[in-house]
Amino acid sequence: MNEEIREAEEVLMLIKKATMFADPIMKIGTIGLVKLIQFMARMVKEKIIDKKEFKDIQDFIKRTDGNFDVINIPVDQKLRLGANAYPVREFENLKESSVRFMEMPDLNKEDHYVQLAVCKEDREIFDAWFGRYLGNKMSGGEKSIDSLLAFTERKTSVFSVPFEGKEDIFRTDFDAMKINYTVMPDLKLGDGQVQIMVANYDTDKVRQWYELYQQSMLNRGETVADLNEIDMETYQKTAEMSTEEYINTGDETVKEANQKYENEKTSAEKVQLAENQMDYDYYEGNQMYQKFTINKDVLVKPIEDKIPEGFQDFFVSKVPGTYGKEIQYLVIPKDQVYASEDSKTYTAFLEKDKKPFLIDQNLKPIKSEKRPFAKELFEKYYSISEKEKLATQAAQQRMEKAIGKTVVKKQIKAPTPPIKAK
Repeated sequence: MNEEIREAEEVLMLIKKATMFADPIMKIGTIGLVKLIQFMARMVKEKIIDKKEFKDIQDFIKRTDGNFDVINIPVDQKLRLGANAYPVREFENLKESSVRFMEMPDLNKEDHYVQLAVCKEDREIFDAWFGRYLGNKMSGGEKSIDSLLAFTERKTSVFSVPFEGKEDIFRTDFDAMKINYTVMPDLKLGDGQVQIMVANYDTDKVRQWYELYQQSMLNRGETVADLNEIDMETYQKTAEMSTEEYINTGDETVKEANQKYENEKTSAEKVQLAENQMDYDYYEGNQMYQKFTINKDVLVKPIEDKIPEGFQDFFVSKVPGTYGKEIQYLVIPKDQVYASEDSKTYTAFLEKDKKPFLIDQNLKPIKSEKRPFAKELFEKYYSISEKEKLATQAAQQRMEKAIGKTVVKKQIKAPTPPIKAK
């Protein structure tokens, strides 16, 4: 076991070093990797997964630099996908396509899913294969997916409806209304949703039926969400899993074994990712950084209980002036945020020419092309007092003088330590 622990620590150290100066979005993804390695080590110790599986996932992390997604794949029966067991032709095709992937340890052998770790650089090839694979698995109503696409000349729409495990609610009515549809494989068990593909010329019938269903449920005192139309890309993305979601696929044996470690009040397994030692005076004196002041009561407290899994090493605050569907949250590494002496405000520093990490109202990452640079974000939504401006100007002047006098950086007294997670 000592050898496995040593190798695990080596992988964790590689992850740690790779993220010391990474941007926030990379660091957030890396937290999931650390948690995955820790979880696997626990399962080896509990003899739930074997040493080879643990070594395989570590080797895969090294080969892909940790740059992979975990995808939930529906299967008719559990068949190992290793070198000596490729009886299913679809997976043979995936292997032959040169996609870098591996089968994750199966945490629940009683369900009809396996999880594949897929290198992100190969996702385009994988997604094409995945679309074909799902098409072969689709059936339902009067049509298979192939016949539905053939008879409609591929003119179809996809709806996500809240009928997971309750498909009979619409099956009888759809058959009676002669709606051409197929039920698609459920890629995200437990979210309450099921996806159906419908011929475009029958979509009005589906909408009409759904409105009547909503009204009937409302008459019973139950509110049903509006019909949600999605595209195929969105449907396939429901198969992507976070580390937490993968761990949660475990059966009761896996959950009980993992809970023993979760209950331990020890920090031995924790890996500190934020090791940048630049202090407050350096940030404030560096003209490449933009200074932000953030009000605790207005911008931090209201969302403290909403911060999602994986953000514990980051400081999250609401962007002022954003509301409703347009609300945004700013995510900053904690070693760039400082608390005021009265703890009423926080001061953060972000590189002016970099795009800060932002999440939307659903706590989902906002794409890079839609995020402003730090300087633009500050000018649009933030302001600092004249006193803070003067302090920053003075700090920058001191740094300019110091640079002019010596090439050796002066050791500056450390300010208040970065804020701690609640």
